[in-house]
This record gives sequence, C-alpha cells and structure tokens, in this order.
Amino acid sequence: MHPTAMMSLKMLNVSSASELSRVIAAVGLVQNLGALRALTTVGIIEGHMKLHIKNLTLGAGAQEKEIPIVQKKLEEILAIRKRISLSNAVEVLQELRASSKG
Repeated sequence: MHPTAMMSLKMLNVSSASELSRVIAAVGLVQNLGALRALTTVGIIEGHMKLHIKNLTLGAGAQEKEIPIVQKKLEEILAIRKRISLSNAVEVLQELRASSKG
C-alpha cells in the first residue's frame, strides 16, 4: 500500500474495510449536506463561492496579513455580483498592494 494511505488509515484508526466504508459514507453524506445547505440558503453559486473565498485568496498569492482584507473585499464583491473568481482575487490583491505602496 501507499505510505500516505497507510498513514491515513492509522490516523482514522480503522482496521477493516467495513470501518473504512463507514468513514467514506460519512464523508459523502457531509458533502451532500454542504451542497444542500448551499442550495437552500443563498444558492449554489454564491454558497459554493463563499466556501472557497479563502482558497481564492491563497490562490491569488495573498500573504498572511493580506488574507483577511482580501477575503472581506471578495465577500463584498460576491454580495454585489453574486459571483467571484480567481481573477477577482488577483485584482483585489493588486489594488491592496498598490494602495499600501502609495
């Protein structure tokens, strides 16, 4: 078996295929609940993007001190446009860095 898979099984403390299948089923159910929540609260696109604002922020290259500022601005953009993308995160980060230099 792959070393990472073996370490993961040890961390999960599972000793049989039956136990592992229960863990996998639980993870699948949690993912479904997350999707249902997004669908029933603010819509799938907005809900999905809210879950990924931090990933977009990091993907744009934000440093630790910049992360909260970029996330807040992306949340504002999401509220107005109902969508955000990595390009939005990059633009926000560039504007933040430009305003801190000047």
